[in-house]
Amino acid sequence: MIDINLIATRRAHQRRAARLLRFTFYGVIGLAAMTGVLFAYFTLAVSSAEARIAQCEAKLTDPTLAKKLARIDFLEKQNLELAPRVKVLEGVGLSHRQWRRVISDISACLPPNVWLTQMSSKRDVQEQRLRITGSALSQRDVGDFMLNLKATSWAKPPELSFTQAVKIARVEIVNFEIEVPMKIVIGSELK
Repeated sequence: MIDINLIATRRAHQRRAARLLRFTFYGVIGLAAMTGVLFAYFTLAVSSAEARIAQCEAKLTDPTLAKKLARIDFLEKQNLELAPRVKVLEGVGLSHRQWRRVISDISACLPPNVWLTQMSSKRDVQEQRLRITGSALSQRDVGDFMLNLKATSWAKPPELSFTQAVKIARVEIVNFEIEVPMKIVIGSELK
């Protein structure tokens, strides 16, 4: 069929073309507006970041911060220099606690009729021995003392070096010397 009314068809094409032109025009305007908004947003974000960077740089160039950093460097150097001394002092503290325990145990091991006159320690790399001299009223008291020493956690079985009966002012006493090998070498960590 032949379309007689060409004017209506032309007008319909013109309206479609006008709508397409309007849609394109508004799309370009919307795209330009979005581009402007994004540009403004990123400009503000960059300005804000630059302001924060400027603040950080101002803080970093602050003279008080430089003094604090210099103080921190000084203290770190002091820590490195003093670390070996601290290690030695910790070792001394450990040895002190161990000796206090040994002396406390010895005093707890003493029977009532035994008294000590001298204690000394001899140590080499692998072994430490404690020499104890004293007096007692009987050989049995010396034996009790040795048994009590053997029961401590730090002592190996004690060895009797000698006993000697002596009479002082009509009272017979027994002088003795005991060597106690120790299970631990006190002070071996101090070098």
